[in-house]
Amino acid sequence: MKNNDEDGDVPSNMAIRALVTTKEAGIIIGKSGKNVNEIREHSGSRVNISEIVPGATERVLTITGRLDTIAKV
Repeated sequence: MKNNDEDGDVPSNMAIRALVTTKEAGIIIGKSGKNVNEIREHSGSRVNISEIVPGATERVLTITGRLDTIAKV
């Protein structure tokens, strides 16, 4: 199964992960998920932030999609 664009150089879908502080995650999510929903809508990427883990100060931000949509995030 081929997982590349027509030119064969760039994967059609990519995933980028980053650690963000709990405070940054809250800003990204926004009140009632408003900010993250707008990011998803405008970029066309799938954006997910991991659940809060007791005692952890960071959360995992995952962005999945084509390179051009990830760049919009």
